[in-house]
Amino acid sequence: MERTADTYPLEERWASQAEEVRAYLVQIRGGAPFLSGADGRVLLTLLEEGVPVPAILAAIERMAERRRGKRVRRRLTLNACKKLLGAPEPPPLTPPEESPDGLLLLAEEIARPTVSEELAPIRAQLCAELGRLGRADLPAESRAVAAIAACRAFHTAVWEADTTDRPALYAAATAELEPLRAGVSPRLFTDLLEEAARDRLRREFPLVSANEVWDRLRTSSSAQNSP
Repeated sequence: MERTADTYPLEERWASQAEEVRAYLVQIRGGAPFLSGADGRVLLTLLEEGVPVPAILAAIERMAERRRGKRVRRRLTLNACKKLLGAPEPPPLTPPEESPDGLLLLAEEIARPTVSEELAPIRAQLCAELGRLGRADLPAESRAVAAIAACRAFHTAVWEADTTDRPALYAAATAELEPLRAGVSPRLFTDLLEEAARDRLRREFPLVSANEVWDRLRTSSSAQNSP
């Protein structure tokens, strides 16, 4: 029998990890709020192999960035992102008390640019959470997952904000993807438009990303471990 997440239920310890991956993928691409069967099997395999959740989330983001400006005829999937997870992960990161600066510095940098009055409290909430996690006595991977979840919440709030000009985002996405319209189904074209529109908004906040969180935590860890 084919091995699926239904025939091999996720262990309880994987349930929250799987939810973070699902939520992050859906936030980036929009559309249906669930994983396909193929993506569910990929996720199960990645978790069984011990791939860090922050690495999976960063791979999703990098794949989304690679798709920018390309006339891709399929939706973003976890199956496509797994090719960016080929390199083995270094040893676990150092405890937060040994290298707290990564998230703290990121919070400071995110707070610097001018934003609208409506977005200011949304950003303040994100920076406060990153600051809290930067000082938290938690395993580094747990801090990374929580920090990326805070970034996801920020992007969701910005996407849903009253001041976000979604028609303009969709208009720009339509102009970019119009050559694809005749070659894909109306449903797929709608899905691709939403992904492109969301990506255009995410580009306005490049520091609020899984890659920034993961890279900075790893960099600060490496610096602490250097002789």
